[in-house]
Amino acid sequence: MKTFSYVDNEASQARLEELRIEFESATADQKYNRYRAWLHYANLERWRNQGHHFFYLTMYSASNEKLVCTCGLAVMESDIPKLPQISKESKETLSELELDCLQILKGHRDFETKEPVSAIIVKYFVVGEDSYKWACFCQSCGLFESPTTNKAAKKFCKRHNEMHS
Repeated sequence: MKTFSYVDNEASQARLEELRIEFESATADQKYNRYRAWLHYANLERWRNQGHHFFYLTMYSASNEKLVCTCGLAVMESDIPKLPQISKESKETLSELELDCLQILKGHRDFETKEPVSAIIVKYFVVGEDSYKWACFCQSCGLFESPTTNKAAKKFCKRHNEMHS
């Protein structure tokens, strides 16, 4: 069976500051690209702090193309059908969440400890000007909560990750 890999995709405060300085000191024709680089990592850091797992980046190399989750899980798209996935029943139960191709795969990891997890936060819903609700589910038992607060989604994930470790 094929396996997956992980990439280091953390955005430390030092790296964000470095990118901000590069943006501010860039020439006019470089500013847009420098801003986009800073924004990419600033958004990644926010999503990781929220606990949000999703396909956010495609990494290209000469020989392949990898899809990357916010947790660093990286897979070749052609390998997805061969990798461990949530059950068919879970996919059907969770169909309303419209999970992306990486969210159905097992192999995600905790953002801080890098330990494997089975419960992940997978979606957010805008419910007000600055307000969001979240969806999370457990890949092991198929239970999910949606919509819920980010704090409640994190508690759900912590509880299920402890139960299914």
